[in-house]
Amino acid sequence: MLVNGYLKLGFYGLLVFCIGQRPLWAKDWLFSPTVNTGMIYTDNVNLKKDKQSAFVLETSPGIAVSRNTENVTLGLNYKLQNLFNASSGQNNAYHIFNFNSSLQIVNNSLFLDTRASNTQQNSSSNVTSNSNVSGINRTNVTSYGFSPIWTPHFNGYASGNIRFNYDEIKTDNSAISDTTQTGQSVNITSDKRFSNKLSWRVTHTNSEQQRNNSSNVKFQNSEAETRLKIIKNVSLISLLGYSDNQYQTTSSSYKNGAYYTLGSLWKPSRQFSIEAGYGNNSYVTLAVSPFRRVNWETTFKHKEIGTNLGNIWQSNFSYQAKRTNVTVGYLEDTVTSQSTLLSQAATTLGQTAGAAQYAPPINNTVASLSNSVYIRKRANATVAFNTGKSIFSANVYDERRLFQDTGRKEDLTGITASWTWQFAHSMNVYVSPLLQHTTRYNTVDIRKDIAIGVSKVIPVKFARVGGMNAVLEYRHSNQKSDLVENTFDENRLTANLLIAF
Repeated sequence: MLVNGYLKLGFYGLLVFCIGQRPLWAKDWLFSPTVNTGMIYTDNVNLKKDKQSAFVLETSPGIAVSRNTENVTLGLNYKLQNLFNASSGQNNAYHIFNFNSSLQIVNNSLFLDTRASNTQQNSSSNVTSNSNVSGINRTNVTSYGFSPIWTPHFNGYASGNIRFNYDEIKTDNSAISDTTQTGQSVNITSDKRFSNKLSWRVTHTNSEQQRNNSSNVKFQNSEAETRLKIIKNVSLISLLGYSDNQYQTTSSSYKNGAYYTLGSLWKPSRQFSIEAGYGNNSYVTLAVSPFRRVNWETTFKHKEIGTNLGNIWQSNFSYQAKRTNVTVGYLEDTVTSQSTLLSQAATTLGQTAGAAQYAPPINNTVASLSNSVYIRKRANATVAFNTGKSIFSANVYDERRLFQDTGRKEDLTGITASWTWQFAHSMNVYVSPLLQHTTRYNTVDIRKDIAIGVSKVIPVKFARVGGMNAVLEYRHSNQKSDLVENTFDENRLTANLLIAF
């Protein structure tokens, strides 16, 4: 409580200073404060079958800080979200921030990246919420870390990228342990002094999680690969590697030891290539680009050493045009809740005045929080179309999760979409539906969500980098579940004003 008090005092002092200065430009620094205020009415604040209505007042000051120079890149978005429930008299405050920086210490050689974040995340997929208004099934997630990076060059014979990672992640949920994650990444590749016919690379990756009140986890892999071009369109490939992993599993999903692959690459044109290798780890990769804006690459692997043993697939398709973007992907990998949350922390907090939808969409890429290592199989397809006045996007996803220490499964299939139409100057109307089917070991949930709103950007003289954005939104959420405690129906009306100075 004392720490939170000092954080609030320091923040409000900085906010008053910045407002007094307007947007403050100090050489390459930019300080831009924001104020977000709104009134929310919900007929089911606790997201239960038995409804309880509430009026919630939001007052959320914030600040954006950035710097971009030759040697320093820095970005900070911070918001102190205050939610006052007028029906119960309860006030909750949430710190929401994201910080990233990159410092060039030695020109083109030595760098230091730092990062930190604090967000609120759904602790399980039982009852998912896209905001802190209800406070149900939510937990605070704090992370911070740094990465020294060295990019050496060895007199034209080789070049490298060597990185050390240190991260701490903490939550308020007992289902997941606070964790220290350390890792090393080494990538050395041949350089211009080698002929065009011979190339090689050496890589080493290691990631270790030291957990409080839970067993530790390690993923480690090392590889050495050479490629020799024997004729114009054909190259021979040899690969040696060693895998060393450690985590609890009931399905023998990994095997440590040495592996090898021998194969070749045939690339008759820029539009087509096929690569195949045979060994105790085998693979086939097909890459095609029949048109300038179309790219598709698919890999099939059979692994006897490492993680994700057996047959696995990976595929990526993209089409980019002036008004249309289409991406389709499929991956299979082995992850933890901690590593997934750390990757999510890199997402920038949206605080711009142009943001239309009041509540962000539900995050479907994070599993129910636990200390289990889980195998993830995810298919994802996204399409976006821009007519100039209208923007349409849709995302279809299917993710299968197998938790290694319990053998339990969690499967999500869903579709999200959004349509934004600018029907007047600086005024938009939007519709954003969601449908998600969730299957766990003991229940099936069907979640429906639709938001309909109108937003208006209001330019003001005091805002050199922002303005005011007013949003009026109606949202209906419904979840049907095999478990009564996971069943709810909610109607929510929000009137919100965001001012960016």
